[in-house]
Amino acid sequence: MTNNKDSISTAITPFLTVSNAEKAIAFYIKGLGATEVSRYQGTEGKVTAKLSIEGAEIWVGDEEKEYWRIGKLADPYGYIWETGRPLNGG
Repeated sequence: MTNNKDSISTAITPFLTVSNAEKAIAFYIKGLGATEVSRYQGTEGKVTAKLSIEGAEIWVGDEEKEYWRIGKLADPYGYIWETGRPLNGG
């Protein structure tokens, strides 16, 4: 990693897509000691939340019919990887 103040930091943050985000979030909070950092209520009651587990962040969200406008890649094991970067340059 460089010390250039204009460099972009790279991180991998898992986004778990589940059939019932409310129950999954409650499980991760109770079972793994996660804390809820933020929550977004979408259309049709769909939920997406950012969780932190001892400083490691993950996203958990309900399955959606429409996809975000970011890059997606399906791996050979059936997982969908989403990639993106901030549009504001930061």
